[in-house]
Amino acid sequence: ESASVSPTNDRDQQVRAALATLPELHRSALALRYFEDMDYASIERLLGLSNGALRGILGRALASMRKRLKPALAAMG
Repeated sequence: ESASVSPTNDRDQQVRAALATLPELHRSALALRYFEDMDYASIERLLGLSNGALRGILGRALASMRKRLKPALAAMG
């Protein structure tokens, strides 16, 4: 096994680190939507949110992730 870190592993670590900074509800909503590929209605039921609340949370969570990952993505660019 190679000791070198591939760009993919590095990016995954950056994404995980950025996710860890989010409030738990935001992290859960993002994980369910983008990693579990769950639809909005299922996430709303699971987390007890309205559609508007879920969309707001996902929007804020994605904006926060983009801001945190921008330097890392630029460095890879």
